[in-house]
Amino acid sequence: MKKQLFFMAMLMAMSLSASAQQQQVTISLPRQSFEGWDSQTNTMRVVPGKYQIFVGGSSAEAAKNVIEVKVK
Repeated sequence: MKKQLFFMAMLMAMSLSASAQQQQVTISLPRQSFEGWDSQTNTMRVVPGKYQIFVGGSSAEAAKNVIEVKVK
């Protein structure tokens, strides 16, 4: 089962020329983003598995921008 992590990133609007431009951005997600409660040890721990990360300035935009990561 894939877990879903909703992460909304607001980026300042920039005026772009008529040609399409791309930029690479790096977003660091803290370890806590992938933690869950372990009732056997009564602690929070990273839950391994596949996660879907939705990124966008709105929910409609985020639905189109899905990144899948595997956490070990």
